[in-house]
Amino acid sequence: MFLLNKNKISADNAIVVFIIAIASLLRLYNFWDLPFMHDEFSAILRTHYSNFHDLIEYGVKQNDSHPAGVQVFIYYWIKLFGLSEWSLKLPFIISGIISVYLVYRIGQLWFGKQTAVFSSLVFAIIQYTVFYSQLARPYSPGLMFVLLSTFYWTKLIVNKQFTTKAIVPYILAAVAASYTHAFSLFFVLIQGLTGLLFFKIKDLRKYVLANIIILILYIPQAPIFLAQLGRGDIGGWLAVPKNDFLLHFLAYSFNFSQVFYFTIIISVFFLSTSSKTTKPGRNKFRWVAISWFLTAYLTAHLYSVYRSPILQYSTLLFVFPFLILLMFSFVGNIKKNMQFSFIALLAVVGIFSLVFGRQHYKIMYRQGFDGIAENLSNDINKINPQGSAVILQAPEPRMFDYYLLKNHLDTNYFKITLDNKAADLIEFLEEKKPETVFFGWADYSDLTYLAILRNRYKYVLKRKSFFNSEYFVLSNLMFGDTVNIERHLIGMAGANNSKPIYKSRLPGFSKSVEIQTDSARFKKYNVINVLAKIRHADSNTNALLVMDLQDKNGRSVWWTASGLKNFMTNEQDSGFIAINSKRLLNHYPISEGSILKAYIWKQDSSYLEAESIQLYLSNIEAVELGLYEKLY
Repeated sequence: MFLLNKNKISADNAIVVFIIAIASLLRLYNFWDLPFMHDEFSAILRTHYSNFHDLIEYGVKQNDSHPAGVQVFIYYWIKLFGLSEWSLKLPFIISGIISVYLVYRIGQLWFGKQTAVFSSLVFAIIQYTVFYSQLARPYSPGLMFVLLSTFYWTKLIVNKQFTTKAIVPYILAAVAASYTHAFSLFFVLIQGLTGLLFFKIKDLRKYVLANIIILILYIPQAPIFLAQLGRGDIGGWLAVPKNDFLLHFLAYSFNFSQVFYFTIIISVFFLSTSSKTTKPGRNKFRWVAISWFLTAYLTAHLYSVYRSPILQYSTLLFVFPFLILLMFSFVGNIKKNMQFSFIALLAVVGIFSLVFGRQHYKIMYRQGFDGIAENLSNDINKINPQGSAVILQAPEPRMFDYYLLKNHLDTNYFKITLDNKAADLIEFLEEKKPETVFFGWADYSDLTYLAILRNRYKYVLKRKSFFNSEYFVLSNLMFGDTVNIERHLIGMAGANNSKPIYKSRLPGFSKSVEIQTDSARFKKYNVINVLAKIRHADSNTNALLVMDLQDKNGRSVWWTASGLKNFMTNEQDSGFIAINSKRLLNHYPISEGSILKAYIWKQDSSYLEAESIQLYLSNIEAVELGLYEKLY
């Protein structure tokens, strides 16, 4: 305290500086080593247009579900500064740091300095906000504009003075938010409607006029929004949220750390019961905070259930600060020593859970596209490339190519995209006959191709798991150490040289494998694989290899299938293998009494002879979902 007084720095200002310094350190730490993720590559690849019209038409209207603001920003930023990870991410990181300060300022206006301090501190150190600050996507700027809009909206609400210094920033921030993300746009709507409750008729007219100006300034974006809706629902690629989504979101928000939960609960309880406040209007803003959060959550959840899935963690980012403010809204004036003690406690526990519990910097700073390219570069130099092949799987090969070129690697490799079928890989392997393959997949790719390679090669010489991706070295030659990867057979129908499980020209179902899931002891990170040995199939066979999980009442919980034709090569003159693989994660835990069935369903009059079906389990590593799910 003596040092603060000597340098004429108040304790309150020192605390704010400390919080902003922590927020900056956590977001800027080695930020030049941050790799691009799939979502960022998606935006980058939609900037390769020679004019603004094509950018909007093809980069936003036809191939994006977000407003145009951030896409336009990225387009011109790359033109000005070139394409590199650190330069593109930097403005988004800065937006995230500014958001921490804005949480402090809003907390100060709504509930007082102590609420502002603890809310902004927690907001600064959790992985949820650090992660989205480090993405060059609409989330960080959208959050910043939402908070900036809220700050000046509060000025209007509290002071009832429609001065230029308050009304102009409110309008500009609200417009910027509406151009950034669909749910920051939705927030502007909620906020605008909420303000109607706070003004008398004289001031209400001015407030309505301000919001009409916001609406008018949004008009250039409106055709883009309508065009995106015209393509179908915004969203749709996500799974329908489960009823416990909110509980899982809260666990994720606080780093999946029971120690951190407990520390926050104890801090809120002790600080709230040990302090008093005379600041007026707290209950009013508590209702605002909870109503904004619940309105956004319930709207997204109900839309996801009854229309098209849109609810994910990023959806709630724009209203999450108000949940934090609500938590600490009961904290009043406390002694400085107590304040410093709880600041230190929360900071240490929160940062420890971020760095060591969530392993944020280990997972975030070495991901799939860059990690696979780096491993590939090292292994090709160590292993004689004669008789080997590189096989990479991703929806867009240019995402891999960016990091292959950075590592001085050839981009002439076998590419597996959404346009491929399994037979393409099988034909390539039959033609080239590589003894060793370097294989990587990214972006929640179909694991059927990995299962094909695992079935073809005897040894796994290397396995590296990254967020949303994996890398393997597989070979029929054993050199060095092998990796023991569990493949557990859980059921079979038919066997080698036995009576076929299906042999007919008539439509119908093969003999099935049925597993009582209670006895199978499935785990969260299991992958279920069904492998069918086909002795003969007409080239026009319309048949599916099916997996069907049914509950105890016989109702299908999920159903997935692979077409047998996808595994038939042009030179097919003998039997072949068909495979269907599915991650269990989105359907875990499995309800008691469920049954898993695997069978072949032939739907036409072609000839098919199937020898056997096997069901076996493999696994993914927890790190592959480590930025969103528990690691342990």
